[in-house]
Amino acid sequence: MIKVSEDFKNRMQDYTDFKERAEITLLDGTILEFNEDDFTLSNNNISDGAGVNSIPLGVAVGRSVQLELMNDDDHLRKYNFIGAKIRLYLTFYLENEEKNVIADKEGDALATTEGLDKIIASSPYSKIEYGLFTVISPETYGTTVIITGYDDMYKANQAYDSKLIFPATAGEVLRDCCSNCGISLKTSEFKNSNVQIPTKPSTEYTYRQVIGYIAMIAAGNARINRSGYLEVLTYTFDYSNGYNSLTEWINLKTDTDDIVITGISTEIADEDNNKTTLLEGDKGYVLFIENSLMAGSEKTLLSLIGEVLIGIAFRKFEGDYIAYPLAEFMDLAKITDLNGNVYNTFITDVNFVFFGQTTIKNSAESGIRAASSYQSPYQKAIIEAGKIVENEKTERQTAIEKLKKALENAGGMYSTYEELPDGGVVTYIHDKKELKDSRNVIKITSEAVGVSNDGGKTYPYGFVLTGELIAKLLYVEGINADYINTGAITIKDREGNIIFSVNMDTKKIYISGDSVQIGGKALSDKLEEIENSVTSSKNMSMQLSNEYQAIPVDSEGKYEEFPDASTQITVFYGDTDITNDCSYSNVKSDYVQGNWDSSSHIYTITGLSANSGWVDIKATYLNSLSLTRRFSVAKLYAGQKGMQGLQGEKGEQGIPGKDGTNGTSGADGKTSYFHIKYSPVENPTSAQMTEIPNTYIGTYVDFTETDSTDPNKYTWSRFQGAQGEKGEQGIAGVGEDGKTSYLHIAYANSSDGKTGFSVSDSANKAYIGQYTDFEKNDSADPSKYSWSKIKGDDGTAGRTYFIEASVNMLKRTKDNTVTPSSITFSAYYRDGNSTSRTAYSGRFIIEETSNGSNWKTLYTSSSNESSITRTIQQLSVSDNATSVRCKLYAAGGTSQLIDMQSISILVDIDNLTQEQVFNILTNNGTAKGIYKEGENLYVNANYLVTGILADKSKNNYWDLDKGELVTKLAQIGGWNVNENAIYKDVTIDSDSYRVYFQPPNTNSGKNTWVFSIQKKINNSYQGLAVIRADGSILSYSEEFNARIEMRHGVLSFIKDGVERGKISISSDGSEFVIYLTDPNAEGAGQELSARSLKECHAGLVSRYWSNASIGTGTDNDKWTVVPAFSTTNDDNIKKSGFISRGNTQVIIQKRGVYQFVVRLAVKSSRANKRCNFAPFVNGERYSSYTDTAYSPVDAWYTSLKTYTLELEKNDRVDFRAAPVESISVSLQIYDVNIFVLDYENKYQI
Repeated sequence: MIKVSEDFKNRMQDYTDFKERAEITLLDGTILEFNEDDFTLSNNNISDGAGVNSIPLGVAVGRSVQLELMNDDDHLRKYNFIGAKIRLYLTFYLENEEKNVIADKEGDALATTEGLDKIIASSPYSKIEYGLFTVISPETYGTTVIITGYDDMYKANQAYDSKLIFPATAGEVLRDCCSNCGISLKTSEFKNSNVQIPTKPSTEYTYRQVIGYIAMIAAGNARINRSGYLEVLTYTFDYSNGYNSLTEWINLKTDTDDIVITGISTEIADEDNNKTTLLEGDKGYVLFIENSLMAGSEKTLLSLIGEVLIGIAFRKFEGDYIAYPLAEFMDLAKITDLNGNVYNTFITDVNFVFFGQTTIKNSAESGIRAASSYQSPYQKAIIEAGKIVENEKTERQTAIEKLKKALENAGGMYSTYEELPDGGVVTYIHDKKELKDSRNVIKITSEAVGVSNDGGKTYPYGFVLTGELIAKLLYVEGINADYINTGAITIKDREGNIIFSVNMDTKKIYISGDSVQIGGKALSDKLEEIENSVTSSKNMSMQLSNEYQAIPVDSEGKYEEFPDASTQITVFYGDTDITNDCSYSNVKSDYVQGNWDSSSHIYTITGLSANSGWVDIKATYLNSLSLTRRFSVAKLYAGQKGMQGLQGEKGEQGIPGKDGTNGTSGADGKTSYFHIKYSPVENPTSAQMTEIPNTYIGTYVDFTETDSTDPNKYTWSRFQGAQGEKGEQGIAGVGEDGKTSYLHIAYANSSDGKTGFSVSDSANKAYIGQYTDFEKNDSADPSKYSWSKIKGDDGTAGRTYFIEASVNMLKRTKDNTVTPSSITFSAYYRDGNSTSRTAYSGRFIIEETSNGSNWKTLYTSSSNESSITRTIQQLSVSDNATSVRCKLYAAGGTSQLIDMQSISILVDIDNLTQEQVFNILTNNGTAKGIYKEGENLYVNANYLVTGILADKSKNNYWDLDKGELVTKLAQIGGWNVNENAIYKDVTIDSDSYRVYFQPPNTNSGKNTWVFSIQKKINNSYQGLAVIRADGSILSYSEEFNARIEMRHGVLSFIKDGVERGKISISSDGSEFVIYLTDPNAEGAGQELSARSLKECHAGLVSRYWSNASIGTGTDNDKWTVVPAFSTTNDDNIKKSGFISRGNTQVIIQKRGVYQFVVRLAVKSSRANKRCNFAPFVNGERYSSYTDTAYSPVDAWYTSLKTYTLELEKNDRVDFRAAPVESISVSLQIYDVNIFVLDYENKYQI
């Protein structure tokens, strides 16, 4: 949401007279200034939105502007706007806004008045900058000039061609995209920016698509902001941070119900392209997404997005609003319909029209699924973009250029001074009149200068006067430092090649040349190890020592001490442990706190702030093979807590007696609460109890935070004087001789009251102290108080449950048996931090999977049991199963999961097919060389250096030296090759077709069908499209028994064996001629040349403008002629004598069909008062085209009206208007365009 001052917002409630202004810099450096008088009253707009019929997710959004400039005298034709930079801004008149600058009418600062005591200057204008736009599509010239510009996102519409080293983080990929495209990046840190992208995106993608995929990982979209920087926006639905309140609708359409996002889904495919749908959340309104950057980690992507979007409710809407310049893409909004109903939503599309309305909508799909695939609708307009992009600049040059533009285009600043007690002054410099309304704030103190972009909430940038500089991006010519502490360093050469790269997050160093990895084994040793070990297994597998951990909590979801919740990772390639040879990354849900130990490969979860959470751990082997496994945690709730015993009896009333005995101690970990109420009587009703001190005080202690309204729960004593802080039950009474006794209460964190002593702050205190005397003020001496414990000691960690399996892997042999032949799962629990374990009887479910996503149940406990042993045969494990999983549930059923453990099934080398062995040996074809397995020799290479590959008799051979491939019969990709022809047969809708190539033969000669498309008819193939050896072409229609032949430049049309017509070049070669050759057809022998069509016309024949405005008067029955044809340039339009003109009417010169396009402006002197408007032909009203026009306020409203009329020669046409409600309405026809659609004898020969 664009931030403006309160004065701006308040005036906008009554006025919308926004002024459009633009500064256009041409490629040759010419600067053109345009103000509101230079623009037409329509076709000037700013479009900001995704332009998709779904919830935008993973979209790289581009804004566009369209300007229509007045060009009546054709003065703009000399300018070439292609490549021009448009600086567009809006000014708004504020009557009482004072500024400490002298400004021009555009709101730009001319001089500052800082420090000038005798000058009082003010500017009544406020300004909104919309940024810079580039014209990349051709302009349209006429009496107006229309130009369209786009923000810098268009620069990303180029093929992705990065030299970045992968794997890389999402933030690194985004930074690289912006650097390569010449786009300024706001920050490379955003939600989930540390997620690892394992492999380089394909060059089939554009940078813009990659940027969109990165934004999807952040659960949002990307855009260029008004300052010209690319930023990633994550969806947020916190309305406390601001929203658009939209109430002034011209028209509004909303869905009848809120949309609630229930799930996020995607599809994954196995090696046979069998697709499986993954779903995060529930069925219902599900967003379907695709993101190739996260291939192999789709489940993680769904979880990252689901945490942000699942459960969000909003209302779909679309409507036209009064002119509203503040809305932006992804803004939150509260919309109010005509019935006063208010709906929460967000904005996906905004089209702000200067001098008109604003169209605002949420374009979410009303159906079940919404695809997030995105293709920008204006990418097709980037025809000239390649000619416009400047020579590649370094990032520093780009930053300098951005600074220059910012200094040239930005407006002035305001100052606020805060005087300190010592007389010093803290200075705030801000971009809005009021500091509270500002976004950009500079704070200057005696020790530091800070810069804020959020209105002064935080100051993330600046410098301390001792020399420390805090910045987001640093562009310098050189750095000379004692040390550099950073997350990543990348060094490139002038061509953009990465020479040296260090990534502190992934702990990898890369050096150009051979891409040597430092910190692991030598590359040659690693390849040898692969060759020796990879032959013993089919796949890479990862084992978690703990896949699921239940976290015991009380009935309110709280834990006193977080239990041990960790998992250790073991990775195998076959049966070889490669755990220490892998690199690791992890992504966790927002509600999990934890840490990764890279030496022990253990992830430990230390906190959980929601009911459940997860950590996805990814292992990567040799930068090419990756696996991801999930460690999940969930809270295990206990039943409701019982009541703790109350405190002991109170002492006698009167002179302070001894303290009552303490009640029974509460259980560990429970917090007791001391409650106090007051009353004017000794035995009050609920209505008589109050928080205000009175004659009697009532107290009690329990373990519920909320005070009870039942007076019987309280012990009542007489009390006078000031109220003490809440605490345990005190002892009060009236002293001797009529003296007033006072109850004093204090709090502390030790039994003697000396630690953390306070008479007012009870927060997080463990002890309460009390005494009574006849002094009104509370004593600060802890020894005067009797101390009682009100908070129990922290309890120990709760009970955790876990599964132990008898094996950590299973192995499938060549005969398809699985060893060992049986497996045992045992259940245990451990209390607190104890090292001992106890068998637990619960329920087991054993499952299998073949793809890691879909699980099939093999066994379910029918009663509680502490262990289960089953043979592989008893479980009926499938031949294609890759893993077996055991789930442990709480005793009594299978509804409460408390632990889970998986066992991988690895495949023995003897059970692999030759193709599987080959893929393993060559890493799916990427590794080249000769490999031997048993008696078989495998070869895989990019090229072979040899002479001839041939069969034993050399009937078929490949001579690599001569480049000859000789074979008598072959089938290549379905194409059949023999000595005579090459052909392929296909079947479409049960019809058989053949594509046939052959050389000319002696039988058919020049009529040989060298190329043909044939269809099988009556068991023989017949030609549908043929090219003969003599170059003639034939096309045959089976349905009409007709064909078209082209021979020697003549195109003949033949039906039923008779030539019906032909087209050829004229005898002098100047044009084509159509001949009617059918002897039985009317006009046989005639010809139609292209020359005879030269005078045919259809299009714009006249245009008129500069018409005066008129009023309709108040007589409802009187139709007044509206001037429509005052000024014209008919001589410049090829009208061919279609129109003659009077001042208020035109006269038709040729019978035909004409179209009148009228731009009509209407102004009602009183809101919504109407008039009728219609065309008249020969004085008669064309009733079917009668239309009602009005304006909702006393201002000109413009509309476009189109009339298509069938007219005779000498018909007279004019336009008239009449009032409807006896109130005069003003009208003005801005311009009229007349088109001829058809006319008599148009194609006469």
